[in-house]
Amino acid sequence: MKLKKIRSERYVRADILKMALEIQKYNQDNLTFIGILKGGMYTMYSLLKLFSSEKNDVIIGHVGLSSYNKEMVSSEKIRVTYPLDLDKKDIKGRDVWIIDDIIDTGLTLFAATQIVRLYKPKSIHIAVLVDKRKKRIKQNVSVYGEADVVGYTYEGEEFLVGCGMGIGEEYRHLNFLYEIEEGEE
Repeated sequence: MKLKKIRSERYVRADILKMALEIQKYNQDNLTFIGILKGGMYTMYSLLKLFSSEKNDVIIGHVGLSSYNKEMVSSEKIRVTYPLDLDKKDIKGRDVWIIDDIIDTGLTLFAATQIVRLYKPKSIHIAVLVDKRKKRIKQNVSVYGEADVVGYTYEGEEFLVGCGMGIGEEYRHLNFLYEIEEGEE
């Protein structure tokens, strides 16, 4: 596999700043951020740095959901790898933002929304660093919903790594976004 850089760290930081500004436009002050493990942690913690003021009361939580395992193709079966680590009081009546690295098929975010809905939040919103909208439309899987806030819309169909995204545990630490070019060494 060969990596092809598609977005530099500078642009990724700008994407996350844009996301934070869009979330702030919702004018909510009782926020709960729920990051999807493991990929969404990069985006969630980058966003949290931009919400560090006394005005914003932000509770954070995590839920582990996976459909890729160590493959580059979704199994289309969502597996809970880590249960939601918040109490009902941390979600009930609050504005919840589910944060992930990427919306590809939409299945993971749909599953996360169904889990959070059981806790009776005031609202549920989705924020993702990367939207592979073109691929979802081509595969007709957009029925699972769209993100409310997107950092970057990726027009290609390649598998992406970096900024929390990886194959298994590899490449998540990279601060640039890369396409995987298969078949090349």
